[in-house]
Amino acid sequence: MPRSAFAETLPPTERPPRRGAIEPGKGKTPLYILAWRFAPLDLLPGPSGGNPIDFHDDFVHHWADNVRAKPVEHMLQRPAVLVFFTGAGDNYVYFVAASNNEDPAKLDLSDIEYARAALPKLAPYAVGELDVEAEFKWYRRVKN
Repeated sequence: MPRSAFAETLPPTERPPRRGAIEPGKGKTPLYILAWRFAPLDLLPGPSGGNPIDFHDDFVHHWADNVRAKPVEHMLQRPAVLVFFTGAGDNYVYFVAASNNEDPAKLDLSDIEYARAALPKLAPYAVGELDVEAEFKWYRRVKN
């Protein structure tokens, strides 16, 4: 079955099956990421700069600072910043808090607070116009 048998996006509370799990009538579950999605121009450059690699470095650094400041007993998902996640025409930057490479059923949404606190600042024109939480969802990988 094609990946199109699976939803392109899901709300944060509707967790996809683990990647590779066989779903009756659909086939193998593709990769999903739980992320915030932004147009790069809607973001202010961070301490490292304003390209995707810089956003990644700053996001992971701030996430790690948040974890060190208030550690928890269980291991959290790995944060990352991805581009072109849904294919070559995808011009968004994804700030990833989790994926279905790990069992999504074990994900505690309170863990996401570390990642939320590490997000970059919005450009002044985007503040008030962009609903950050509306962009937070599970995104399916469309192409390899």
